[in-house]
Amino acid sequence: MQNFNLSNADPATERQLDYLRKLGVEVSDEIAKAEASDLIDNALEKREPGGERDFALARAFDVPYTRFSSKKSVFTSIVSTLYRQDRTEDLALWYVYRVYRDIVDRRKVPTPPALEAFRPIAQDLLLDEKFVSSLKKAASRDGVDFRWFGEYTTTDGWVHTGESRRTHAYIAASARLRDMEGCGGPRRKHVADARQSIDKTDQAALGGGFVEWIKKAALYVFTFVMSIIVIFALIVLSKYLF
Repeated sequence: MQNFNLSNADPATERQLDYLRKLGVEVSDEIAKAEASDLIDNALEKREPGGERDFALARAFDVPYTRFSSKKSVFTSIVSTLYRQDRTEDLALWYVYRVYRDIVDRRKVPTPPALEAFRPIAQDLLLDEKFVSSLKKAASRDGVDFRWFGEYTTTDGWVHTGESRRTHAYIAASARLRDMEGCGGPRRKHVADARQSIDKTDQAALGGGFVEWIKKAALYVFTFVMSIIVIFALIVLSKYLF
């Protein structure tokens, strides 16, 4: 992985190299074990290696990566590393940065501010116990990266669902960020102030949950009424039989 001398890293195993060849990936026998692992993941998940901006973010948080790590891999490693090492302030910093990237109008601000520009906001948010609890709950799940929030459509037309914009962490972070440059306008059909924004996904979930509750309640009532009718019928029938 980057951030340490690859000459001292464990070399890729023969099993990894054979698997890469079966996947159609041509590689040198001299690559490191971690690099081979990233190449395998990329081939299976149809991902490309990340760019220098992604790797710079990994270095900023002292999170290891390889030259073949995908953006998804880098972002997931950042969250899992910070959460696992209980680096709560850095985790909050990453979260605030990702929320900013979600709500900012990138046409007005194509290049985000330096990462450390968001640290004062992260530090203030850490005074809110509900924010910390909400953040850690979100970060505890496997594979979370805080790359996307709400529904988004990839270039190949697939619609995916990212992290919720209705958590306390998102609402608090977006509220603190709304005065920053580029955060005042709409971003992906939602406004920066998440207190007035509800994801279509969450709306559907809420509506679906209510409908399911109604269905279950109706079933219980129907079952109860039918039981009463059956009992009454048996009582009447018993009078005629006995």
